[in-house]
Amino acid sequence: MALRSIWVSVLCSGIAVGFAAACSSDNSSSGSTDGGTGGTTSTGGTTSTGGKATGGTTTGTGGKATGGTTTGTGGKPGTGGTTTDGGDAGPAVTSYCGGKTGADQIACGAYIVTSLDACGDCHTPRLPSGAPDTTKILAGNPSFADLDPASPTIGNIPTPNLTQLGKKGWTAKDITTAILTGVDKAGLGLFPIMPYQLFHNMAQVDADAIAAYILSLTPIDPDTPVRQPLPSPISQLPLPVAVLDGAKVPDPVFTATDSADVKTSAEFGKYLAGQLGPCIDCHSPRLQNQQVDSSNLFAGGETFVIGDPFGTVTSLNITQSTNGIKGWTADDVAQVIQKGIDKDKTPLCPPMPFGPRGAFAGLKTADVHDIAEYITHLPAVESPSDGATWPMCVPPPPPPPPDAGKDASSSDASKD
Repeated sequence: MALRSIWVSVLCSGIAVGFAAACSSDNSSSGSTDGGTGGTTSTGGTTSTGGKATGGTTTGTGGKATGGTTTGTGGKPGTGGTTTDGGDAGPAVTSYCGGKTGADQIACGAYIVTSLDACGDCHTPRLPSGAPDTTKILAGNPSFADLDPASPTIGNIPTPNLTQLGKKGWTAKDITTAILTGVDKAGLGLFPIMPYQLFHNMAQVDADAIAAYILSLTPIDPDTPVRQPLPSPISQLPLPVAVLDGAKVPDPVFTATDSADVKTSAEFGKYLAGQLGPCIDCHSPRLQNQQVDSSNLFAGGETFVIGDPFGTVTSLNITQSTNGIKGWTADDVAQVIQKGIDKDKTPLCPPMPFGPRGAFAGLKTADVHDIAEYITHLPAVESPSDGATWPMCVPPPPPPPPDAGKDASSSDASKD
């Protein structure tokens, strides 16, 4: 079984890979970036700026473009800047939390963490039933993944307690470095279960908002994590692995009949699904070195060994391939995200964090629409996963009553 399947077989028991296992490697050999710009080197790997776009320069006399910014929570990309004296506008600087400060920034970061990136799926301990312990949201999982279940002394990996990072001396810079480059506070590389390869391409202001939210959390006392030695060959994997070149995230492909609104929506959806969110992580195959296969982005083929009653699930090719989702509408994709039901009314399987019980239940309708427009405008990619299907899943149990638990880790500011 591939390394990726081994990890996922344990970590994805009914959950999705979000802001996942930030566990340091036993070696800190340097990794290389996959085309990042403006990179600086730190212990444990080469980092880069996280793919922030910059405003373009103009060709007109004296004109300079400023680069667009977003407006409001979930705002669409800016127009690309203003020009003077005939200059051309530069490219938009896409972000979600741009321009937000204080409580607004924390609330925006909270939305990314809890809904868009489903971080709690991996960073929350589980009850004996397998359900998340809602009194310890983001307090880490002391037994998140066991890479060698046959051994009692090798392979157990906890996810860190995010509510304790500030107390342990992590700064906002430490947190954003981990998110964007896969290098922790000690300078060690993180496992690629944590999708820093993809998060590398989110805007710095959004990483800043995530950090602000995490540092606002009320610390929750953790269970004592047990970090065991890693089994071979995983222990030999150079970490961090190379990040994904943001230029390889596919642009939406439009037809002559697509309206300006559809184009704007799909373009922002690209940022939500391909740079800020983790969709690529589950819907793209991995190479032997655990890097995302950039030639098959969104083409499916990842294996998730979920266990009873679901068995093994293979992620679907969600491009416009004939064996993907060609012919699906944006409403079809939105139904998957919000209700966990596909185009043919078939219930989906974990680890997709669909509503109404999963993290995606918290997504705003506008964001769901933008993601759906992007997905339905992805260029077709034929891949070995073509023909894979989601098996029939049993209907999920009803949601718990409203008073069954609450996010005890959130500060008041994060609830705005």
